[in-house]
Amino acid sequence: MLNAEPTQSEFKAQFSFDSGSYGDVGKFMPSIACKKQTQNGSWEYHFILVKRNAFFADEDQAAEEVEKDISDSFEINDGKGSGSDVALKLKNIGYVSVDNFNIVGGA
Repeated sequence: MLNAEPTQSEFKAQFSFDSGSYGDVGKFMPSIACKKQTQNGSWEYHFILVKRNAFFADEDQAAEEVEKDISDSFEINDGKGSGSDVALKLKNIGYVSVDNFNIVGGA
């Protein structure tokens, strides 16, 4: 009889999403920093999304918009949506990926 138990533990990547703002004084766009957990348990930035069609004079207002958008996106199918469903929802409301991003503040 063959042993059906795996001989190695399988690593499954985990992601976290942090709300923030992207831009400069008087013109902040809502932004989402996606962090990916590495195999050793540390977190590193994976990608940044910005809502390029929304501008706010205040950083906190931009961050509040992100919180709402993230919450709405994760409610797909009563919380049973896949990662690609969430990404598509964010894309459909105007979020795009930022190349060569620079993280200022926070951790």
